[in-house]
Amino acid sequence: LRVVEALKGNGYVPLDEKHPLLTGLQATASLIMATVEKAKDLEEDSTLVVYYSGHGAVGAKDLWLQTAGQITVGGGQGVKVSDLIVQIRRTQQDKSAFEGELVLIIDACFSGKGILSQALTLADMGRLSTFIASSDKVEESLPISPPYGSPKMSAFTYSILHSLGLGFKEADDGDGILRWEELLLSARSQLRRFKEDGSLLKSMEPQFLTNHPLGYASYSRNDVRVWN
Repeated sequence: LRVVEALKGNGYVPLDEKHPLLTGLQATASLIMATVEKAKDLEEDSTLVVYYSGHGAVGAKDLWLQTAGQITVGGGQGVKVSDLIVQIRRTQQDKSAFEGELVLIIDACFSGKGILSQALTLADMGRLSTFIASSDKVEESLPISPPYGSPKMSAFTYSILHSLGLGFKEADDGDGILRWEELLLSARSQLRRFKEDGSLLKSMEPQFLTNHPLGYASYSRNDVRVWN
């Protein structure tokens, strides 16, 4: 919910007003895929942000995002990262593929496996794509200890929320535009500090992949000096 509120505060709107947040029993594989299908109705200059926080299970060539209704957690269940992206990018029946900017942020154990998926081709990704993962392909995604957040708050998500909010100027390089790469670098720096002060039990190295380095998460209207 805090992620949804933070994105709304930066000007984003839910892809599906009926389901602005898929969580609990609503977070089924079928409803997730049906929701991202709505991306095909967006204009070409739109930016679509998909934020997943939950369990990740490593498959042979991909990461499985665990969804509601599963009896056990593991590979072969839920939604593959590559299938999620193809659902958004592929032309189907009378609907064209989503041609805008796609940003996929995965907060899950072993999430680096997802952005390095061998099941994805450059064509599948699309020309304006950015993927951010909370950890390397062999690392867990861990909670942050108080006083920074609640026991169930992911350290990575906490860092992202901080950079999108009170920590904007700290994350921004000074031009008033917070790029996705800056968001990643800020999260990486915060996680290292958390590890050093004992708020994080193990190391986490967020991963980043993009073919659209000029894409940005947010901007400060008062601080932007050059605007195209």
